[in-house]
Amino acid sequence: MSEVASKVKILYFWMAANAVCNNYNTQTLMSAYNSLSGKDVEVYAVSLDPDKTLWASYVAAQNLPWINVNDVTSVDSRFASVYNVQNIPAVYLLSEDGIKALGTPDAGTIVKEVRKLL
Repeated sequence: MSEVASKVKILYFWMAANAVCNNYNTQTLMSAYNSLSGKDVEVYAVSLDPDKTLWASYVAAQNLPWINVNDVTSVDSRFASVYNVQNIPAVYLLSEDGIKALGTPDAGTIVKEVRKLL
């Protein structure tokens, strides 16, 4: 995460094998991403799919424009445990003010909370 230079980072945990997450990608997160376009914000999406091929196919099919990485350790992900991820999809905001867990917010809430940090 330290290599991401934006002022606010939207850290997003998800799984391509989960239909709710796929809908969240294309509906909610994409809407928030487009609303925040041109701002000092970046989405860093961490897939917890154990099947890297499945994950890659969903990223390509959904044309996800943000940073996408895959942690094949899935539910044993050390990265997810650092953020105490209990459910997916899960959204966190990272800024100089710290870490804010948002859970699974709607697009308007993401945009509102990010703007408070800019």
